[in-house]
Amino acid sequence: TERKHAEEELKIQQAYLDQLFENAPEGIVLLDTDDRVLRVNSEFTRMFGYTPADAVKRPINELIVPEDRLDEGWELTYKLTHGQGVHTETVRRHKDGRRLHVSLVGAPVRIGSGRIAAYAIYRDITERKIAEEALHQSQQQYHHLLESTHDLIQSVAPDGRFLFVNQAWLKTLGYTQAQLSSLRIA
Repeated sequence: TERKHAEEELKIQQAYLDQLFENAPEGIVLLDTDDRVLRVNSEFTRMFGYTPADAVKRPINELIVPEDRLDEGWELTYKLTHGQGVHTETVRRHKDGRRLHVSLVGAPVRIGSGRIAAYAIYRDITERKIAEEALHQSQQQYHHLLESTHDLIQSVAPDGRFLFVNQAWLKTLGYTQAQLSSLRIA
């Protein structure tokens, strides 16, 4: 009965892990020691378009790493195969060729002192990267507008320190950018 209880407990623990793996909100892949796919979850399939049948036994770098990122992919593989964790933002490829910005976290899976596998967790951050790029473009346009006008524009902190002045302001009033740190508006 003790053995049956232990077997039952093992089944319960396995069910917990299987459900966690399958229902995680991030794409998860389990890799063998040769960096070949052992298992993917449903979010990985949704994110990258590869079913378990498409992915299993294929090298992860061949599967989702774009050609121009292969060196990076192999560097991450090297780190994982030498016992290091990885955490980075990068670009990966969907089955249909689309590029996705992802946050990637990976770590070796060990039993005792030996590495038996590795896992990688992917979060799609494409929308965030698009928003960041749009914000950057907007800031560039705003800065260009401020610098290209002949109007004098300044921004001043409540304590009278200059936060920003445009080139027209500096040129018209005869100051340099370096001199602004000593100026105050009363």
